[in-house]
Amino acid sequence: MGILNRFSDIMRANVNDHLDKRADPEKTIDEALVKAREDLAEVKLETAKVMAAEKTARSRRDDTSARAAREHERAGAALRAGDEKEARRLLAGEAKIREQLVADEKSLEMAQQNTEKMRELYNKLATDIQDMEARKSRIRATMSMADATERLNSAGTPKRSASAAFEQYEDMANRRLDEAQARAELNRRQEDGLDELREKYETQSEETDEALEALKKEFGIK
Repeated sequence: MGILNRFSDIMRANVNDHLDKRADPEKTIDEALVKAREDLAEVKLETAKVMAAEKTARSRRDDTSARAAREHERAGAALRAGDEKEARRLLAGEAKIREQLVADEKSLEMAQQNTEKMRELYNKLATDIQDMEARKSRIRATMSMADATERLNSAGTPKRSASAAFEQYEDMANRRLDEAQARAELNRRQEDGLDELREKYETQSEETDEALEALKKEFGIK
């Protein structure tokens, strides 16, 4: 009974011991599930053998007990018939049968203990498998959420960079517009200054001409 020889190891087995040491918990659980399912399949086979052994032990015990009871009745019948010698012989035979009955009781007790162990193993393995499957689902869901969050974070970074770039371009455009408007204002002011100078010079020229004509008249020059 190989599975019973490994009873203590299986009962002490805990997937947490492996999870603490492995970087890939899902892979660890997969490996543990494979082993637990193999053990469970072996448990089912061994259970059938153990139950059969218990049934055989119980039948042997019952048969031996019945034989002891029959020998006891026969000894009583012989004694009632006055055959004390026969009664003694039958009682001696009953004693040997009852010695065998003690051994049969022990065999039955061991078979019952093995059956109980198989029940414990089965329940333990079935519970472990359910727990590992549930934990595997939780781990997979958590990893999916982590992957989704990382994708969102990665997708968010270019958006922020693009926004910053647009702001930079916008500032550059505003500066260029301000510079262009300033140059336009300077050009306009220069043009206004030239117009004032032209008007001044033209006015001064007319005034000079008039003064010159007056001076000619004053001195009688034509």
